[in-house]
Amino acid sequence: VNPSDDKRTEGLDIDASEWDLSDFNIEAKTIKGFTTSGFLKILKNKNLILPNKNKEGEYIKEISADAFRNVDFDESSLKKYDIETIVLPKNIEKIGDFAFQSNNIKEVDFSEYKNLKEIGKGAFMNNKIESATFNDEIEVIDDAAFHINKIEMLFLQGGNLKYIGKSSFRQNNISILFLISDKVKEISDMAFLENNIDGELDLSHLTNLKKIGVQSFRNNNITALKLPSSLEEISAESFYNNKIETLDVSDNLKSIMFNAFDS
Repeated sequence: VNPSDDKRTEGLDIDASEWDLSDFNIEAKTIKGFTTSGFLKILKNKNLILPNKNKEGEYIKEISADAFRNVDFDESSLKKYDIETIVLPKNIEKIGDFAFQSNNIKEVDFSEYKNLKEIGKGAFMNNKIESATFNDEIEVIDDAAFHINKIEMLFLQGGNLKYIGKSSFRQNNISILFLISDKVKEISDMAFLENNIDGELDLSHLTNLKKIGVQSFRNNNITALKLPSSLEEISAESFYNNKIETLDVSDNLKSIMFNAFDS
């Protein structure tokens, strides 16, 4: 289409260097996504800075499900967000399901967000995250939250951590894993499937751990394993395809399911 001069409109002159409230759809204390101006800015500026407060001056507490999900399922395509860095609202408490799925984020540091307690399902799935730092208040890292990334070292040692979800860190590059919690009772199915965990894996600091789920640590390079005395069940294929040479289990262990230590 090549309209005549009287039909032409000038392109919107958008300054993409800064973000403001008008760039975001905000309901109450929740960010729902981009407005038109926000969408036009993210096409030029891949470094997203989210506001701390809404128009009423109230602190933002949540990023809703799908808010910045870089997938358009109706059109079977990406939305061209391609976010590379994010600064979250400083009093954020929850990041919703698939909120940042399929972007180009390379690093997340939650250590300064003291109120953040929950990271939803698939929230950062399919990004390029190499480094992830967590605060001590985090309670829930839900299913597939960091599935398909490039995280190399992972330290989860907050005293409030209750849930490590299914496939939560599946298909990363984790070589060093350090877990401390007295509230985690189960490592869910496929949580650390297909990583590069090398040498000794020490789970003895999960002092109330009862169950290790199906394929939780399948396809790694673990050579030695320390398990907590609280452990009761090792599920099917939990440690399938590793390099474990020594194993010591407590008298509390009730079941080792099929192929748990095969290959």
